[in-house]
Amino acid sequence: MRILHALIPAALIATAIPAFADPASHNAAADSFLEQIDLKASTRTSFNTMIPVMANSVTSGAKLSAPLMAKIEASIKTWITEDVLTPDFFNQLSALYSSSFTEAELKELTAFYKTPLGQKALKTLPQLTAQGSEIAQKTATAKQPSLMKRLQPLVPEIEIERIKLKAK
Repeated sequence: MRILHALIPAALIATAIPAFADPASHNAAADSFLEQIDLKASTRTSFNTMIPVMANSVTSGAKLSAPLMAKIEASIKTWITEDVLTPDFFNQLSALYSSSFTEAELKELTAFYKTPLGQKALKTLPQLTAQGSEIAQKTATAKQPSLMKRLQPLVPEIEIERIKLKAK
């Protein structure tokens, strides 16, 4: 019984320790992890791969001249660089990681990504994710007739909603 009485306060103290963790140290661990995985560069790359899609969306798919498309894409790239990928953006990502992982977990992740396997994962996972997205897109496109068949009974209801929205 004495052991139980001694263990209860120790357990309470142990569970309270994370509440007293140093926020600056925790945030530094998140920043260190994000630097290790080179989040800034990978985020820039991700956004840059979206530029043609965004330009196509801006033009509603119109086949504009190459010089004009280049200007549109340059404007989008400037917007991404100057307005989106700001220090505040990356601070928010750091806060997100800090809220999702403990300081110890962030340090473990950082250590992992310093290993050869971690480095391989950093190089390979984005490619696998892109290839997985292609597989998903091809599969969804191939199965689109099945979706249309499932949606067909809803077409009258959709049209009624559209008419109501236009009337407002």
